[in-house]
Amino acid sequence: MNYSLDIECLALKPKAVVMSIGIACANGNTLHLFLPKIPQLRMQRVINSETLEWWNHPDRLQLFIAIQKRMEAAEHETTPMANARNELFNFLAHNADGNEECIWMNSPAFDNVILEDLFKRDCNLAMPWHYRSPRCLRTLRSCAEIKTTFPFHKKPVGAHDALIDAKYQLEIALMYLKALRN
Repeated sequence: MNYSLDIECLALKPKAVVMSIGIACANGNTLHLFLPKIPQLRMQRVINSETLEWWNHPDRLQLFIAIQKRMEAAEHETTPMANARNELFNFLAHNADGNEECIWMNSPAFDNVILEDLFKRDCNLAMPWHYRSPRCLRTLRSCAEIKTTFPFHKKPVGAHDALIDAKYQLEIALMYLKALRN
């Protein structure tokens, strides 16, 4: 089964505070999670001032405020990181189709590394997917573009929303996979 995952965070380091996780499945199912900030700060996760400045740009500020409100709503959970990890695991299990699990990310060296640091290192939780599951959308794009030319795909309205980005990335990944198979 093909999935695409995207995160929104507050730094560009493995210890970044994760604001939200979006995952889209090729069967149309989606999951959008918001993680509370305070427990992450207690785990010494970081917020970068340059990233905050980037989010405070007028084009992104309304989305940033909306994400912050959703994060605040998750503050009351007693085990928010374990809950998020379990929701991801259950989502993947529910949508499994018996084929190899491929989780496309614009860069597993970013999204997967940050989530691995959060779940495994800070929370001592197993990753919700097998270590072979993460796939690089940028590498797929490079391979597909060797074979054929693709029209420029403009980012969708709502870009930088983890779920909107995950849906967009999945659409692109499936298009590239189809081109490579033909």
